Formats: sequence, C-alpha cells, structure tokens
Amino acid sequence: MTESTSATDNGEILEQLAALREENGSLRQQLDEWVSRVRENETISKRLQQSELKVLAAQTLEQIASVVVDEIGNDNGVITTLVVDDPELELARILESEPDPVVSGCIIPIHEFAHLKTLFTGPPAPCFDALDPVLLRSLFPENCLAIKSTLLIPLMQGGELIGSLNFGSTNEHHFEPGMATDIIERLAAIIAVALLNTLNQYRLREAGLTDPLTALNNRRFFEQRLVEEFDRARRTRRPLCCLMIDIDFFKQVNDTHGHQVGDKVLQRVSQTMVEQMRRTDVLARYGGEEFVVLLPETLATTAMDVAERLRARVASEMIALDDGGELSITVSIGLSVLDSSTSEQDTPKTLVAYADQALYKAKHGGRNRVEQEVAS
Repeated sequence: MTESTSATDNGEILEQLAALREENGSLRQQLDEWVSRVRENETISKRLQQSELKVLAAQTLEQIASVVVDEIGNDNGVITTLVVDDPELELARILESEPDPVVSGCIIPIHEFAHLKTLFTGPPAPCFDALDPVLLRSLFPENCLAIKSTLLIPLMQGGELIGSLNFGSTNEHHFEPGMATDIIERLAAIIAVALLNTLNQYRLREAGLTDPLTALNNRRFFEQRLVEEFDRARRTRRPLCCLMIDIDFFKQVNDTHGHQVGDKVLQRVSQTMVEQMRRTDVLARYGGEEFVVLLPETLATTAMDVAERLRARVASEMIALDDGGELSITVSIGLSVLDSSTSEQDTPKTLVAYADQALYKAKHGGRNRVEQEVAS
C-alpha cells in the first residue's frame, strides 16, 4: 500500500467519523428535545391531573371557573372560557342571581347554540382555528380582538354536545392542527360531568326554596334572607324596609272564577312585582295570596314610593279571562322600617310583624292602599 493510498483511506475515515459525529450530534439534539418534551408533558399531565381532582371536588360554578381560568389556562397569552348550551336560560338566570367576575368572564351561556354545533361535525372532535370574528365574540367576548389561534374541545354528556372548553391564544402558532389533545379532552369530559352536577345542585336548592306556581322565592328562602339582611342592617347602621302585600278580595276571585283563574292572578301579580324590583331586593311568596319584600338600604320615604308605584301598577293591569272578559286586581301593602330610631330589642320577626300590622290597617282602611307601621 502506498503512502498516498493510506492517506486517502485515512481521509475517508476522518470524513466518516465527522459525519458520524454530526449525525450523533443531531440524534442527541433530537433525543434531548424528546426528553425535554416528555418532561414538559409529564409536568403538564401532573398539573392537569391536579386540576381534574379540583374540578371533581367543585360544588359551585365559581370553583369550576377558577380552575378553568387560573390553572388550565394559565399559560402566557392563553385565554380560556366555557360555552354552555342554555336553551331555557336557566344558567343565565343562575349567573345573574349570583354575579361573580371570574364566573361571568369564564362561563358563557348560549341561548342559540346551533351555530356552534356546526363546528363539531360528525363525532365531535377538537376544532382548531375558529377565527370567524362573530364566532370569536361568542367564545371570547372580553378578548375576541386579541385571539390569533384557537382550540375548542367539545363538552359531551350522554352522547349530546352541551358546550365547549375553549382556548384562545395571542400567538397565531400556539394552537395548530396535529397537536396532541388527549389529556385536554379527558379534562373536558370531567368538566362536563362536574358542570351538570353543579347545575343539578342549584336545581335542588331552587326546588326547596322556590314557589312552584309563581317561580318566586318561597317563605323558607325569605326567612333565611331576613335574618341575613336584618343583621347586616344592624351592623352597617343602614335602613331596611319590609313590605307585606296582600291581593284584595282574592277569595272572591277563586269562588267566582275558579282556582285556575286564581292561579293566573297570582302569576300575573308576581310578574308585575318582579318587574318593579331591583336586583338587591328580596321578593317572596309568603303564603296564599300574601307576598313579602325586603328593601335593603332603603329609606322609608323611598320605600313608600316603591310601594305606591307597585300598588298602582297592579291596579292598572287587566287580566284576560277565558270567556273574553277581563278582571282587575288590587293589592293592599303594609310597610315597616328598621332604622336608627328602631328599638335595639327588635328582631327580624318584629320587622315582619310591624309590616303585617300595617297591612291590617291598609285592608281595614279601604284596601288598594299603602300604610306604614311605626315601631313603638
């Protein structure tokens, strides 16, 4: 073998070694990336497992929303929401009665859900790049202009699509087709179960605290709130007013027109009162044809104006009868006030008793009027 041949062989060996080192370096880099990705996925998996446990333990919408916002969507630039099919506006009423900024920004009831269902064709599967401006406003009402990429995970229950878990990012490459979504899909399944379980708990509580005929709060609910509002008024030294309301000659309505018309009268009067109340007021059916209202942080003069407006509004209503006739209804109202002049010995029941005494005066003074009872 000549020296030139040996040199050539050595050069080839060196080139092969260099190529092997380069390939080995590339493989090492890929391996490091895979190890890093596995560790990252393991971290994400552990974090989502903890979120799953918290969602399973959730008893309120606030608890579910806090997990979705603070833990699932806590990556930089990622916004998370829950859209829920709400054809009967049940969820909307719950959210309205218990306002919470975390919940209102995260859980979005959709009355017309059909246009969202078109995103999940066939067996519902994750949907990417739902970037239509109108759709974005439905999914991310507070941040729609900032969203550049999306991932929507269907929420399923009993084979039916009930909503979606939505991720929006300000990075247009954050969510792209092909990325793994199995862990998130499992979490979405758990969220769907927890969401329906929580709604059922609300329904059970409402069933026990709601009058089935008028859909108003019932006496049990009122008595709970009475204690709370009375104690708060004492603590803050702010006035609290109570109205006792009775439908005039209601027995005659039942005797003359039947109980179905009587029920219709109760429902119409209830709806009229609901329309006149503030969100902070407490309105309940007290029993029979009697209703009761708490007006927190309301002066006696303002409460009298509210009562007079309510009395006049009911008196102006005409209730249509099946035979083509019409029926007019009036109410008598008694007003009592808890303020700085009220005795420290008075209790929540005393406030109602004063209102009841004032109602007695109104009915015996001619009905269709408002009377106030002043504490002695």
